[in-house]
Amino acid sequence: SFKIFNNKNNNYKFIICSTQFYNIFLQLKKKIKKSRIKFFFDFKNKEKIILKIINHQRDFIAINKLLNKKSVIIDVGGNTGLLSLFLFLKKKIKYSYIFEPQKNLCKSMKLIFNKFKFYNFKIFNKVLSDSNYKTFSLYLPYKDHFIYSGHASLDKKKIALSRKEKKILKFKKIKVNNYNTKFLFSMLKRKKENINFIKIDVEGSEIPVLNNLKKIILFNKPIIYVEILRKNNKKFLNYVKQNLSFYNLYQLQDDKLVLNKKNISVHKFLIKKWDGF
Repeated sequence: SFKIFNNKNNNYKFIICSTQFYNIFLQLKKKIKKSRIKFFFDFKNKEKIILKIINHQRDFIAINKLLNKKSVIIDVGGNTGLLSLFLFLKKKIKYSYIFEPQKNLCKSMKLIFNKFKFYNFKIFNKVLSDSNYKTFSLYLPYKDHFIYSGHASLDKKKIALSRKEKKILKFKKIKVNNYNTKFLFSMLKRKKENINFIKIDVEGSEIPVLNNLKKIILFNKPIIYVEILRKNNKKFLNYVKQNLSFYNLYQLQDDKLVLNKKNISVHKFLIKKWDGF
């Protein structure tokens, strides 16, 4: 969400952003040529604002409870980097590897992380897939020049939109590069660094991402959080049963993690069986 204020004397439009931060500013900057634009965020109260934004996100709260201090994480579908920033403020992060295919969101992350003095991260402006293709088409829904960044997907048919949104939104297509995590796996081994947690929020491409990360998952057996489209639930359950049988599947229900194979929530947590959770 954001607000725009006009300042006629200085010919400025002041933009106050919340969760989308710099991303919205960059989009407006391309479209508004006559007016000068300034980005504004109340950085004096930055920690209070971020934690207030996060308080309604039950999945983030659950993740914070699960993780120990000095956790190394992989965030696939990083968006504006709120999860990494939240865990940094909670003193849970040792290092964060973030995958985000939208350039504006990558720029936004870097700016905000710097303002919070969070430097232990690496951003990959790429997608993860199990395909041999080096590049993919990423579909971005938009309206009035504003991109609905959280709904971007490699599969246009899998984008979760309401009937109303489907009628009013248009799509644009951009080319993005695929990343093979065997390179990340080799680097982690050299650094003797273990992955403790993986988050996946990729609008329908969960299984290709899990396949790409499979080597890291089998070696480290981290906690995995996946936000699943409801129509993909059965396919996801079958995949876990066949490929990740050493995990128990928990779902977030009423702010608690429950062991349940029925489709009661889009928030799925995979925790290895012998952890005694």
